[in-house]
Amino acid sequence: MTQDFSNFPQRGQVLYRVVAYNQRPLNSDMVPLMSVKVLCLSRDAVPPTVMSNRFRHEIAYFGTRNGDDIPVKLGPNEYWIDLKEVEEMYDEGVVKLVSPLDSSSTAEVELSEELEMFLEWVIEHKVNHVRLESS
Repeated sequence: MTQDFSNFPQRGQVLYRVVAYNQRPLNSDMVPLMSVKVLCLSRDAVPPTVMSNRFRHEIAYFGTRNGDDIPVKLGPNEYWIDLKEVEEMYDEGVVKLVSPLDSSSTAEVELSEELEMFLEWVIEHKVNHVRLESS
């Protein structure tokens, strides 16, 4: 007997429910169950990408909500991404985190497969301005 794996998630998609053997997943369209849609606002015709809900916190690694370098006014759930910094993170494969208690202390955290997929989307489509929406 062969197994049909066509209903399994594609690369970068994660399901957060345990599925019993030979039982159809509860989320049949294979979108992560707790997910956020990332929309590109800086360029037309860029398809949105779907990330896990955890990305609402992880966007802070790549995007900023304020600053003098941002050429547009950001609305709610909008972020500005510096492409040069994103390309450096992608090439190095790590995110450099600065301690909120001591700005001279930093740590390097390896990119997860999901974050790597997001960076590939940003670089491929040259995305600067994004908005997060519940999906």
